[in-house]
Amino acid sequence: MMCDKKPKVVILPLTYKCNARCKMCDIWKQTDNLELEYSELEKLFSDELITSSLKSVNLTGGEPLLRKNLLAIVELIAQKCEKLEIITINTNGFFSDKYCSIIEQIDEIQKKYRDFKLNFYLSLDGIGEDHDKVRGMPGFFEHLEKTLEIFESLRGNFEFEYSLNFTISKVNYKEMDSVYNYAINRNIPIDFTYGMESSVYFGNEENTNIGMTTQEEKDYVSSMLKRYMSEGHLTYSRAYYRNLIKMIAGDERRIGCIFADEGLFIHPSGDVYRCWAYDELMGNIKENTISDIWKINCTVEQLENIKNKCRNCYNNCYINYKRIDSIRNLIGG
Repeated sequence: MMCDKKPKVVILPLTYKCNARCKMCDIWKQTDNLELEYSELEKLFSDELITSSLKSVNLTGGEPLLRKNLLAIVELIAQKCEKLEIITINTNGFFSDKYCSIIEQIDEIQKKYRDFKLNFYLSLDGIGEDHDKVRGMPGFFEHLEKTLEIFESLRGNFEFEYSLNFTISKVNYKEMDSVYNYAINRNIPIDFTYGMESSVYFGNEENTNIGMTTQEEKDYVSSMLKRYMSEGHLTYSRAYYRNLIKMIAGDERRIGCIFADEGLFIHPSGDVYRCWAYDELMGNIKENTISDIWKINCTVEQLENIKNKCRNCYNNCYINYKRIDSIRNLIGG
């Protein structure tokens, strides 16, 4: 039986090129540097399935600012997607000299096509040299601070939002508090992502820096998250963090996931997956239209199978898109 769902969110790595060498991510080790051609992206975002339903696009990488036609792609999405609400750009904040121009030009795109929200997620995994060690390269923290200064100077003139994201891993979990305090002292929203393996995306399934393995590590991370949640400064929902803490203790995922039935991850090769944490290939947009790929993979039975495989996933999965009141009874919220 076919389902009546359509994709609302898409995660789109624009390139696997990256100027960082992060300890918990192996994207930078890939040598083929795949990128979808602009014409292939134009075909994707002109498909009726996408134009009529897509609300959120996450442009990521690698480092998306290394994609030469980034702004042309943003304009394409704004032009084609009738229900577009938000474009998020995940970035390491290194290219501090580029963000002012990017924000100014996207502002013109918003005025020309539609008034979508613009978000930047900036990675911060420690303070000073600790951040640089996780990023595997010198100078990243210095450049990130310059970028944050530029963002702050532009806030009164342009409509955009930005926040910090800390990826929890074995190499930096003791830095959680310093980064949290850094964000709070500067009035910058912050969230914490639990490091995960992904053969589809990060290529880090053999990376030993991911995940908390000892009880001491798990207890430390959980205690920090409980305190931050109680102080009310995190942007992901309290329901997500409550469930994450329980999962760290060994429980299953008990919150909804928009990618189970309304999301897509599109690899730079053109391969299409439900999300980057689910490695069952749906098809390839170079070989079939996204409408055909969706139709083939959108039976009720397939979606139920996907949800069963989500039980061990720590990802936030756009949890704020879900109705939190429908899941509070499951997790004691």
